[in-house]
Amino acid sequence: MDIAFHTASDLAKFKEEIISILYRKYEEEMKHFPFLNYMSKDKFQSYTDQHLAHTKTILGMENERITGVLLYHTWDKCGEKYIDIPVYGYGACAEGEDKIIGRLFQYMAQNEVAEGITNFSVHIYAHDFSVRQLFSFMQFGTMSEICVRKAGTDHEKLTPYHIQNLTKSQITENWSCIWALTKNIIDHLKESPVFYKGDEFTEETYRAFYLDESTTVYAAYDDSGEMIGIIESNGEENSFVCAGDKSVNVGEVYVLPEYRRSSLAQDLLFYAEKSVLEQGAAFMWVEHGTANPNARGFWNRYFDTYQYEMIRQVVW
Repeated sequence: MDIAFHTASDLAKFKEEIISILYRKYEEEMKHFPFLNYMSKDKFQSYTDQHLAHTKTILGMENERITGVLLYHTWDKCGEKYIDIPVYGYGACAEGEDKIIGRLFQYMAQNEVAEGITNFSVHIYAHDFSVRQLFSFMQFGTMSEICVRKAGTDHEKLTPYHIQNLTKSQITENWSCIWALTKNIIDHLKESPVFYKGDEFTEETYRAFYLDESTTVYAAYDDSGEMIGIIESNGEENSFVCAGDKSVNVGEVYVLPEYRRSSLAQDLLFYAEKSVLEQGAAFMWVEHGTANPNARGFWNRYFDTYQYEMIRQVVW
């Protein structure tokens, strides 16, 4: 198999073969999600066309036929190099697929890694077990997962606690309570087994995020009026997995320790779901770190994972 970087003219020449290989990977994954209206091949091509101009492309070829494709982005930040392979950006002929993708990555890394620090991230379809294993063998670790849920499940409230949407003025008036609950999430991430400092998670950052017009904060209260839990939804859509259907991102769920195992977190989630349905959204999605057992235990109970991010840092 011949492997090489390819130019825009090459992409135009082999575009049909490239799209067919990439779409086959996408279609295989979407078969695990019968509740999704996944993209047609033409729509998938339109989606990838938006990104091809900003990616580098490596093709594997035999007898003038494409056998493998690898798309990736590169950028520099604070003196370090970053390389990202999007989830729609890899694929190969069915026979020996993992070996072909492994060779494409090897070729790319040989040409991209230079003196200094190179940070790789690769996004892999959740049910693509052979490629996930391939990158695991190449010393990549799983960093996060992205999960999706179809909104609309009927849900009977299981706790007596009052839950409501907070207006922007209520967020400002109750900021000390909201920040205290949010800071508990940040502090939890600093503990074992996550050990994530989260220096970027400042009070100012969260205040701006919660006060953004696209963000809705939901709060739960006990009988005395004390705020005992929160969750948020925001306008960040996932047009790839939701195929253009309106979707919202959810996150930052937290309830005080004494209210855990009471189904309050579930009540918060389904209250938020009812609200996003009223906004016209068909799906909710979430991205969370896989090192956090609490996140896995909660989000994976209600959402289905379609993508993992695996990372590796090379110091040379």
